[in-house]
Amino acid sequence: MLLTCPGRYGFAVALLASWLKGKAVILPPNQLEHTLTTIREEYPLTFECDLDWGQRLADPRTDHAHGEWNVNLTPSRTAVKIFTSGSSGNPKVIHKSIANLLEEAREIRDCFEWPSGPIVASVTPQHLYGLTFSLMLPWVSNLPWIDHTPLFAQDLLQTLKETGAGTFISVPAQYRALLEEEADLRGLMCVSAAAPLSKQTATQWQRQFGAQIMEIYGSTETGVVAFRHTESSETWTPFPRVKLSLKKELLWVQSPFMSPEWEAGF
Repeated sequence: MLLTCPGRYGFAVALLASWLKGKAVILPPNQLEHTLTTIREEYPLTFECDLDWGQRLADPRTDHAHGEWNVNLTPSRTAVKIFTSGSSGNPKVIHKSIANLLEEAREIRDCFEWPSGPIVASVTPQHLYGLTFSLMLPWVSNLPWIDHTPLFAQDLLQTLKETGAGTFISVPAQYRALLEEEADLRGLMCVSAAAPLSKQTATQWQRQFGAQIMEIYGSTETGVVAFRHTESSETWTPFPRVKLSLKKELLWVQSPFMSPEWEAGF
């Protein structure tokens, strides 16, 4: 199943529906027509959850009835086929099982104290960072999340204020942009990944808002590897279930968050 639907509500519905039907979900690296055409030609697609499909979903705000639903999923089944960023060559397709995604989200949940307020993310769930922190983490933590993905500083500030956000998932460039705004962002838990966070930005953020930015190190192939508070330490702390070693001067990673094809390490 090809998933191109914007918005986390439609994305979440499509993801769960596909998994319950035993379908792997393809998350394209971008929305360019050439990319989507290539995927449609290369993979035997059953269905595509696109913008038109998402707009036909019922508005979740109109139904206030709540209940419990036991979701039975096969942990070993392929959950997503997700693409690397292409920063070190052509994008590669990485397979993640349902267990890979859930175990990673639970690890992140258990390592930190997450505020009870909604999670706001300026990164899309189409990529692993956004998928893990803005959808999988809320699922396993019983935390609310915001449907849309604000990108510009003023939109971010408005969303954070209007929703009473407890956690902000973003990238270094947007933290730098928010430092230029006259705003009060104290009390917000902040996570940064996808690019190096400079010590200057982290230090200024702490000075201005009295809060640390938690920087995450990882990759599409490995999932999360380690974390640090950049303003106070250059040393990374591995997540508890991640094993690190050196092989031929390269970092060797073993964890339950990695595709079964790299069971011996990556």
